[in-house]
Formats: sequence, structure tokens, C-alpha cells
Amino acid sequence: MKSSGGTSVNRILRSSKAIRINNDDLLGTDLRFPLQVNNRGDLALISGLPNLRQAIIDIIEDHKGEVLFHEKMGVGIAEKLHRPCTDQTAQALAFLIKEQILKYEARVKSIDISGVAKPATSSDEQNTILLTVTYTDITYHHEDNFTYPLVLEAI
Repeated sequence: MKSSGGTSVNRILRSSKAIRINNDDLLGTDLRFPLQVNNRGDLALISGLPNLRQAIIDIIEDHKGEVLFHEKMGVGIAEKLHRPCTDQTAQALAFLIKEQILKYEARVKSIDISGVAKPATSSDEQNTILLTVTYTDITYHHEDNFTYPLVLEAI
């Protein structure tokens, strides 16, 4: 059987079975931030699960209006530095971050974020909120987590 271009349909079917998809391609590839140069002198890329983690951190750090075509995306965590170091602040930030990630990151299947306030107990310590982010990706159902420390300004 021949197609109009003279290529065998069976040959096309056989060749399509040989196409391999890199597992990291399913979760995407992006520029690595902060920007880096790889050993070939090109901008470094990040793929797969590490790319998803980077995207979550970007949502936490991006300000609303900073991402083109997604004007309402972003937590703008730097704007929250002048809040009191309390568990209520930590919980409010955790809720805001979770809401943004579920709305703008389709590769996340489930996410849990907990926040704990660590007020300074001496002058050489800083008020810190520890945000623990635990998420599962939609492709591999792989659970990952990280802690995002937010150092608050003294008020």
C-alpha cells in the first residue's frame, strides 16, 4: 500500500512506533534560573521534575502582573516581608501559595503547604516563616517536597 507521496503506510506505522518520548519531556523544559551557562556555552536548561519545582518557586516569587498573559499569577512573596511573624501569617501565606499553584500550574496533581512561624529569640536571629511545600506531579505521581524559608523584616 502506497500513500500519495510514494511512502509505504506500513513503513510510516513502523517508524512511528520507534519514536521515543523522553520522560522529562512530559513535564517540560525551561531555562534554569538563576540563569547559568552549561559546559557548551549555551544557557542551561532544566527538565522534568526539577523544572516543576522551579515553576512552583517561580509562582511563589513572581509578583502579580510580572508574567506576560498571566497578570494575576504570582504570590509576590517579597511584598509579604513586613508582616508579623505569627502562625496566622504563615497559614495565610500557605493558603495563598496553594491557591496560586493549583490555579496556574497544571502539572501539579495535589499539593499541601504548611507554614510555621519561627520568631527571633535573640538579636542575632531573624524572624522566619518556614513554608513546607509537598506536591505530586500529574504525570508520574511522584511526591516531592521542599522548604521555602521566608525571612521577615523586623516590624
